[in-house]
Order: sequence, then structure tokens, then C-alpha cells
Amino acid sequence: MENNRANIDNISKETLVDLFSTATYGSNWLEIKTLKAERCLDDKYDKEYLNNRCCEDKWADRLLNGGHIVCYDWYAAEDDDEGNPTRYKIDLNTLKERLKLARDKEAVRDWCDFVLENDDYYTCNNLMQVVMFKEIIYG
Repeated sequence: MENNRANIDNISKETLVDLFSTATYGSNWLEIKTLKAERCLDDKYDKEYLNNRCCEDKWADRLLNGGHIVCYDWYAAEDDDEGNPTRYKIDLNTLKERLKLARDKEAVRDWCDFVLENDDYYTCNNLMQVVMFKEIIYG
């Protein structure tokens, strides 16, 4: 049986939540948000679920329902004259494409650890760097 995390083409909500929660936990550079203009995508969920879901669920829901997440690179803010982070608008197709890049070229070891559930902050952080930058730039 194929590991659920390995199936990029049919990526599950659980896989997305695991990736996002592990990559952002204690991160100094990565912040993820949703676009306020896409709140209409929440109309398909009941009020109780909307009030009780965590941020990672919200991000996964947006992607899986055709919306976007916005990833902020706060390390880039150090180089910006106004201290603004660089923003990356990511949709599900981009995320899938970049995870395949991580799997096949840029972060093979990190991808294997993630699929085998032997991942940690650094593993998922590296995967999110490939999603955002197409490469690992922060080690």
C-alpha cells in the first residue's frame, strides 16, 4: 500500500496540515496566511467547523478548494528598505509542482523523510523553501 504522504497528485488535507504545521512551528522566517478576498471559499463549511479549525486546516482548506495561501519570507525583510517580507502566492497546482521538484531533484532526502514520517522542522522547512523558491536557500 502506498504511503498517503507520497501521493502528490492526490495530496490529502492531512498531509498538507502536517507539512504546514511542522514547517511553521517556531520558524523565524516563514509565515503563512490566507487571502481575505477568498473568504467566500469558507461558505462550504459549517459554522462550528469554521470556528474550531486551526490555521493549518484553514490553509489546507483554501488550497484544496481552489484558493491560495500567501507565504511570507521574513528573512527577506532584512534586505528591504521598508522591512517588508517577500510574499509568495501559492495555489495547489504550484505546491504540487514544487513538491515534485523537491522529490525528484532539490530535496530528495527531505522528501523521503517526510514520506516515511521521519520528518522534523528542518525537513518540512526545506520542503516549503522548495515550494516557495524552487530551491533550499536557508540551509
